[in-house]
This record gives sequence, C-alpha cells and structure tokens, in this order.
Amino acid sequence: MDTIDQQVPRRWSWSRAATHVQRDLLLFVIGLAALGAVRIVFIGIFHRHLGPGAGTLPLLSVMFNGMRFDGRIAIVVVAPTLLVSLCALRWAVGSWLAILRLALGWTFLSLTVLLAAVDVGFFVEYDDQFNHFVLGAFYDDFAAIVKTVWAEHHVVLFLCAWLAAIAAIGWI
Repeated sequence: MDTIDQQVPRRWSWSRAATHVQRDLLLFVIGLAALGAVRIVFIGIFHRHLGPGAGTLPLLSVMFNGMRFDGRIAIVVVAPTLLVSLCALRWAVGSWLAILRLALGWTFLSLTVLLAAVDVGFFVEYDDQFNHFVLGAFYDDFAAIVKTVWAEHHVVLFLCAWLAAIAAIGWI
C-alpha cells in the first residue's frame, strides 16, 4: 500500500490530498470514457438510422453535448471519494478509500454495460431510446407490461450472463 497513507500526519499535507484527488480524477475520466464508448457503439450499431445530414460536425456535436451530460453523471459517481480525498488534506484516510474507489468504479462500469445492453435491445424493438415512458407506467397497465417483458426477453438468463461476465472480468 502507499506509504503516503501509512504516515500519521500531524499537519496539513497537500501532497497526500493531491495524490487522492488525482486518483479521483482518473475515476472521473474512466467514467467519461465508458459513457462516451457506449455512445460511439450505439451510433455505430444504428448508423442506418442517421439522416442524410449526419456528417462529421453533427456527430462531433453529439459527442461533445453527450460528454457534457456524461460529466455530470461521472462527477456524481466520483463525489463520495472526492469529498473523502479532500479530508486527506488533514488526516490519513487509509486504504479503504482505494477500496471504495474500486467498488464505485466496478459498480458504475457494470451498470453502464447493463443499461447500454438494455438500451440497444429497446431501440431494436421500439425504434426509440430507453426513456421514462418505457414501461407505460403513466398510460398503461404497468404489471402487464412487466409480465410481458419478463416472459419475452429472458431476463433471468440475461442477468446471469451479465453477472458471470462481470465476475470473469473482475477475476482477470
């Protein structure tokens, strides 16, 4: 483990805090990269749905505006560890912060992959992205829709495959 965390500080330590903030910045960049990669994959899979005006500039605009939104999501993921990292200015926070960062990172990446798969499947079925109207909770029989999705889309099999893939990646 880092020797910087093993010291018992008696004073303020900018280097200790900067080290932790750099690790939080790495987690933030990984989050941005994951969400950007999902956007690129989605556009690549469904490029036939793009209109004739979808050239380089509109695609760059989509990526830039998407990155602005993704930054908000990524900072929400990083916020807990960033706040603790700021406490490292004064106190040694120990190795549990690295474990928290790792857990947040894996959870975020796992959920991102899961929701991306759901979004792709939803777009294939309904020609629209996954949104708040997805289950017809406002206008239809919610229980009937959930029952239909459960019966037609092999939810348990998909979740087992997803968990196995996450466990395999974590084991590697």
